[in-house]
Amino acid sequence: MGATPTRRSSAGTCGRRCSLTRGSGLYAWVGVGGGGRPIGAVSVELGAGCDRCKGELGYVLAAAHWGRGYATAAVKMAVRSVFQEVEGLERVEALVDVDNKGSQRVLEKAGFVREGVLRKSMVLKGRTRDMVMFSFISTDGG
Repeated sequence: MGATPTRRSSAGTCGRRCSLTRGSGLYAWVGVGGGGRPIGAVSVELGAGCDRCKGELGYVLAAAHWGRGYATAAVKMAVRSVFQEVEGLERVEALVDVDNKGSQRVLEKAGFVREGVLRKSMVLKGRTRDMVMFSFISTDGG
């Protein structure tokens, strides 16, 4: 299904290590904490066809590490890296549950712009949920 993923380790944020995996349409970073155990991950799935100018951001962080700035730093690193490496990428977007204020704050601190609410847009845990759309455009800087 495309190119073989490649791995690259780099200095992560806050003393953590991050491993980058690049494959066909997916860039993924895994944050590694003390003892070599993963504490979270960030991914950007690239669009194809008429959506080839954008990517969709996703991230997760172990609850024990919330509130320490790791997610914000990892999102910033991922966005900066994917814009540098993917020719023609103009936009990275993220959808967040309207009630997930912590995740919305991560995106705001990482420089994303809140664009609006998509009503009844996604089923999460068996319930149809409103989702907030955030975006970061290649010219936003950051």
